[in-house]
Amino acid sequence: MEPTRSPDRDHGAKGNALVEGRAADRLRAGGGKGTLDSSAAPGQAFRRSRRSTRDPEPMRSVEEFRSAYRALEQRMKALAEAEGDFFLPNPEPQGPVEYVLICMEPSLGRWARSAEKARSRVDSGFRNFIFSIEDFILHFCARRYLCRGLEQRYHITDLSKGAMLVERARIARAKRYDRWYALLEEELELLSSAETGFVAVGKKVSEHLARRGFSKPLTPIIHYSGQAAATRKAGIIGREADYESFKASVSLDELITNAKDVLLQADVPDEIRDETLTRLTKSRLSESRRQLIFNYKTSFDSLRLRVA
Repeated sequence: MEPTRSPDRDHGAKGNALVEGRAADRLRAGGGKGTLDSSAAPGQAFRRSRRSTRDPEPMRSVEEFRSAYRALEQRMKALAEAEGDFFLPNPEPQGPVEYVLICMEPSLGRWARSAEKARSRVDSGFRNFIFSIEDFILHFCARRYLCRGLEQRYHITDLSKGAMLVERARIARAKRYDRWYALLEEELELLSSAETGFVAVGKKVSEHLARRGFSKPLTPIIHYSGQAAATRKAGIIGREADYESFKASVSLDELITNAKDVLLQADVPDEIRDETLTRLTKSRLSESRRQLIFNYKTSFDSLRLRVA
């Protein structure tokens, strides 16, 4: 998402009045230090990563980037549907980013129990990575511990884009990932510069990318699923003193403040935003979730040192 600096920045295609209102909301909401993506005024060319060492290349306008991304998104949708799954869009990026976090596949379940319900929710504005407290923990950590200020942006995506129940996701996962790999490569090429950092979220993703000969430096981190709770705890071993001094530095209120900004920048309808924030306020920042945040902070601190 875009830096929350000026109400005259373009955000989506819903008209200047809505843009100004959204931007004002963002300024009031505050949030994390990094942003999901960048944007510029209509017709204005966006810049590549300011850390890029890639040879000079033609500037692509926001409209050109958006057109390229949406064309790629249509091909993703076609593949998901050809596999009998439902395509769940990510919040739309507006330009290249400093970091890409690659997850596994969207899950059906709590947010939609069927493809019909999923279709209805997406048609009303629902997007990927904006539902669970663990989703927002990942956003929070990317913003606070990975990105350096508002100038840096990140994007979260999945290796395969068809939403499915967890039980089905385990079936022939490697073959499915193979079918999606070419589209992932195109997505990463569109989103990245020569110096973009890449993060594999979960062992399955890091193993598959390694098997495919992923050529870019890759930082593996644990998956945020509650099923990986034992791995969260294991990541504290040998760092107990650091964790004890760290865990009081984060709060549920901070997480919710960051979530407000994520939802505003994702441009989801007010109904979905309010429903999500209400659910988050009823959540608890448990010891296990604090351990997850600590694990992410440790991994992201190391990545920042490598790319600095």
